[in-house]
Amino acid sequence: MSSQSLCTHGVLVLLTLVALASCVLAHPTKYPHATKEYLTSFTDAGERPPFFSYHIHILYMGNNKNQTTSAVRLYKDTINEFGISTPCDNLFHNPGTCYFENDTDPAGPFPVPQWAIYFLPSEYGKFTSWFMQNRGDFSVLIHGNSGDELHDHTVWALWGGAPWPLNTAIFE
Repeated sequence: MSSQSLCTHGVLVLLTLVALASCVLAHPTKYPHATKEYLTSFTDAGERPPFFSYHIHILYMGNNKNQTTSAVRLYKDTINEFGISTPCDNLFHNPGTCYFENDTDPAGPFPVPQWAIYFLPSEYGKFTSWFMQNRGDFSVLIHGNSGDELHDHTVWALWGGAPWPLNTAIFE
């Protein structure tokens, strides 16, 4: 192999590695700081970790055509009401309000279909008030994202309507 082709090969390998690393770093699925040590530092001090963002989830019975239709209508109404034009890139690290795609099957800890909105702490009052008054017959789960997913979805969560049992085993 000539030195020129060896150099070209090396550059291609390096570019490939950089591209892969940027993909991994650009779309984390958990807060990178939320290590066991990080979370333990709060509990050991008798404190709680801060919320960096929030999710609002609307849960609905996917096998009920009327409820599914109403849930999709509320999804569209929410996006229009708040002018949300951006789909979320990932679960936790978004620069502002965005929407998640409608999960038409159970996913994550949710035993039924659901859809969700991501927002920052400065928007908590606006979103919570609107959802509590406009959720209709749906159950709404509002939870912070501290990195402690188990507590975020259970102990520190707020439900409007009847709470649903969640599959918390996925957080262990």
